[in-house]
Amino acid sequence: MRGGDARLISGPDMIDETNRPTDIETEAADWYARLNSNVVDNADLARFEAWRRSSPEHRAVYDRVSAAAAKLRALRGDPGLEALADEAMTRASRAQARRAGIGGRIGVGAGVLLAAGLVVGAISLGQGAGQRYESKIGERKVVRLDDGSEVILNTDSRIAVKLTRQARRITLVRGQALFEVAHDKSRPFVVRAGDTSITAVGTRFDVYRRPDAVQVTLSEGKVAVRERADPARSWMLSPGQKIVVGGSAVSKPSAADLPADTSWTSGQLVFHNTPLGQAVTEVNRYSARKVTLAEGAPHDLRINGTFPTGDIDGFALAASNMLDLERRPVAGAQAIELRARSSPPP
Repeated sequence: MRGGDARLISGPDMIDETNRPTDIETEAADWYARLNSNVVDNADLARFEAWRRSSPEHRAVYDRVSAAAAKLRALRGDPGLEALADEAMTRASRAQARRAGIGGRIGVGAGVLLAAGLVVGAISLGQGAGQRYESKIGERKVVRLDDGSEVILNTDSRIAVKLTRQARRITLVRGQALFEVAHDKSRPFVVRAGDTSITAVGTRFDVYRRPDAVQVTLSEGKVAVRERADPARSWMLSPGQKIVVGGSAVSKPSAADLPADTSWTSGQLVFHNTPLGQAVTEVNRYSARKVTLAEGAPHDLRINGTFPTGDIDGFALAASNMLDLERRPVAGAQAIELRARSSPPP
């Protein structure tokens, strides 16, 4: 085998008979695979919860299977390795099904561990990643994928793309992106951002990977949003809805302000009754120069308006006028500080 040209070795005897899992392991891994598939529904989730709560052993074994699969989730930043892991899981499942005579039943704990081992082996052999695209600070970039889908990258964003005959997998490594998905029922379009997975067929949606959470905003179509670490936590969004997964917020769909949430695609930032601290954080994403708030500055004052992305000076001027704040250059004019006025303006 040539260096950097890793291939899977498979066949009907891949799985050692001595590693045959128990019935509970089979059920646990079957549930894990089903909940991480693209066809899970509310009835599946209810049956899974009933199964998991029926026995402490069920919960313990499922946790062990999830921990084994975490080895695969740790590689989610590399779509090439993700595809390899998926293929390993599929082949291991088929081999086990042939031996157990259960037809198409999804793989077992041994299959999960086997797939993890194959992926680790692929890393050591230099398995290549998929295509990667990124934008600089203050830049928007349009990426047209081979399947006809289009991705708009917001400022300082990066994605990794892997398109196969079975699926279209995108990893949002950092930042924000708007996805316009070409319709293809045979190939699910899956976006992963941290521990959040978003699955669509043909739709238009925005994913913003924050430091502590992921925000998904849906403009058209439908998407399924799922926490990868806990597949039982899943939501279906309808057009005009958004959800924030992670952080301190309680995850549930809510009404989106689409003009504001997607205004960045036209080079604008729209604030509707937005706390000043939040607005400053958003404005700073688009420029190497920054707006800072001095100690004691009122972070919770509300600001309204539309501002060009990257216009630090314009935003600082407007904020100082609207909120009666002082502004001054700092750090050699690489930042503009806003602070409460020490005395009423003349």
